[in-house]
Amino acid sequence: MVETLTLSGKLEDITARPVDATTSARIKRPAPDTAAGSIITTQPAPLPVSADGSFTATVHEGLGWLYIDGDGWSDSVRFVAAAGMTTFWEAVANAYPAPIIGTWLEMKKQFQVSIEELADSIIEKVKRANPEPRATGEALLPADTVLNDLLPGRYQVPTRDVAKALGLPAEAVGTITVDWSEGVGSRRFHTFTTGAAGDFQIFRNSYYNGRWLGWREEKLPWSRGALDGTVHLDDLRGAACEGVWGVSGAVASKVGSPTAASAVVEVTVSGSITFQSMIVGEKPPKRYLRWYWNGGWQDWHEPAAAVGTPSATATTTKATDAMVESLMATTDPTKTFQADHAARVASLRSRIGPVTLDGAGGLSLIFDHGTTAVRDWVWPELKKRGLTGTLALSPEVHLDGQGDSRDQATTEELKQMVAEGLVIASHSGDHLGAISYNDLWRQIVVSKQTLESKLGTRVDSWVQPGYALSAGNYKDFGAGRSEQAYSDTMAGRLLQQTYPVITGYVGEEYLYPPVELPVGVRRSAMEKKDSIQTVYNYVNEAAEKGLKHLTFIHPYIFTDDSDDFATRGDYIAFLDHVAKLRDAGRLKVLTLPQLAIAT
Repeated sequence: MVETLTLSGKLEDITARPVDATTSARIKRPAPDTAAGSIITTQPAPLPVSADGSFTATVHEGLGWLYIDGDGWSDSVRFVAAAGMTTFWEAVANAYPAPIIGTWLEMKKQFQVSIEELADSIIEKVKRANPEPRATGEALLPADTVLNDLLPGRYQVPTRDVAKALGLPAEAVGTITVDWSEGVGSRRFHTFTTGAAGDFQIFRNSYYNGRWLGWREEKLPWSRGALDGTVHLDDLRGAACEGVWGVSGAVASKVGSPTAASAVVEVTVSGSITFQSMIVGEKPPKRYLRWYWNGGWQDWHEPAAAVGTPSATATTTKATDAMVESLMATTDPTKTFQADHAARVASLRSRIGPVTLDGAGGLSLIFDHGTTAVRDWVWPELKKRGLTGTLALSPEVHLDGQGDSRDQATTEELKQMVAEGLVIASHSGDHLGAISYNDLWRQIVVSKQTLESKLGTRVDSWVQPGYALSAGNYKDFGAGRSEQAYSDTMAGRLLQQTYPVITGYVGEEYLYPPVELPVGVRRSAMEKKDSIQTVYNYVNEAAEKGLKHLTFIHPYIFTDDSDDFATRGDYIAFLDHVAKLRDAGRLKVLTLPQLAIAT
């Protein structure tokens, strides 16, 4: 059911125009269309505004517009109302292409942080990032623009020198269009259009799995004609269907268009992914995007348009990061990490405890991704011996076929292994670094939520990934190499608030007493030939002295024969040794959560 919201606001919070120069305000509200079962935008209606610029708007969840008029000028303010909002500036900020407000509403819900208390610190940043619009609705890019920082929208490349400085595929005046698809597996799409007098060139570049795929020129002519109603839009996929297709209002419903109006649909292909971009002939024109990947079409969505600005600086992710930086300077939701972590551990104990070693050693076998090998031989070998293990995954690159040949186990295959006893741990979102607070939230919190949602299991553990610190050091957390990193940095505190069990690289020890494992516990690695005996020694000492040990492998490294690395035969022999110690009552093989609380 669509929620009705009452939003309070002040004009000075959402526009740079002087309040006393305002002559009228009108609002197009999102409202439910009962007959169609959808959300529509109403016709503009007067919005009463007091002398000091304050107002109250009653709206439903969805997209709307606030029109503010003065003598010789008019501002259009886009807003997207969502459940949980109480102030109008939240809805305005929510219309931004960057996922700030959604993140903070989630943090507000989980940590009881009052968004309203942060209003004073963010309002000025919102106004600074949303200055007076240009008449053209486009931003002129300076030569020092970082293309990777551009938010969704349309930007002008004003000179050949600027095109050269930006590293564009043609040194020419033109236009760059930026689209994002945010969330798990973030994708970005850049289109550079240049040319004159009908001699156009179109270049495209896309960002996926942490890298840009490179500019590619689209060959023209591009027109493929009009659809007659016999071919569905779902069928326009693959290289044979690339081009621009016409959709008339008469056949829109027959071909599966998201709108009843006439439209043009551009079909492009990158590898196994087909993209459809639709421009609808309405006033104002609308745009819809979707893509076909991994056997199915994603839902159509309407990308947010960037507000044109005098310069590109205010429309980069740097501006949105600055908003969050300002918020964090006044309110840190991780200050209660010690109590929160203790509660997480207590909850874990109540769910799976007690776990007792009874004088035996404790061992946890951990596997850092490599789902293909886990499916094909590692898990079957564990099951043969009645052993269990913990698999660490980064959902943006290790699930749903998003990885390379090393990670091709399907979601259903992973869920079956989970049902048989395999435990899942988070290994971050995409196994890369983190720069902004939004990055921290995605890597640490969203990764856990995604794994739990997709695999239908509890995720209690964080297994520290390795990554190049130059690509983002998690705001000075690094790779968890000191106790201080887990208390003195935002990432460390957020990890403790999110996970009861956390591996890292703290200290020099690899054997632990039979008490709760410390935060940042180390793991041994069996990969190089010369590491095999070292791991055997750790396991034997744990069994002899009643200590705990964690060991891990990257399963895809193991082959049938190697002079430098351990082989499958080496690891299978190690499992036989572990099973023999287990059968003798000298060693208990536990999942990572079990080992963490075992006594």
